[in-house]
Amino acid sequence: MAKNLKVIRLHTGEDLIADVLEVTDTEVKVKDAARVVVFPYEKDKTRPGVALSPFTHWSQDKEFTLNKNLILFMADPIKQFIESHTECFSGLIINEPQIIYPD
Repeated sequence: MAKNLKVIRLHTGEDLIADVLEVTDTEVKVKDAARVVVFPYEKDKTRPGVALSPFTHWSQDKEFTLNKNLILFMADPIKQFIESHTECFSGLIINEPQIIYPD
């Protein structure tokens, strides 16, 4: 289970959710990173749907080192993101799958 789970906004506008392992003056080392993907929710067009997707489809690595200059901010995730991330990376099923709505 992640010990220091954070939402990380990159300079590209992408949001990641990852377990932050280490922060230095120039880098942030993360584990089990996933992209936060926003998409139109078909059943309720007034609200977006949100899903987690692999950070990169092209690597088997579990840990990544991010350049700190490319990070706009890091923040604590909402409860639903913590549960979804735990399901994705631990194999545990916390709740029935659901669409996550931002407040």
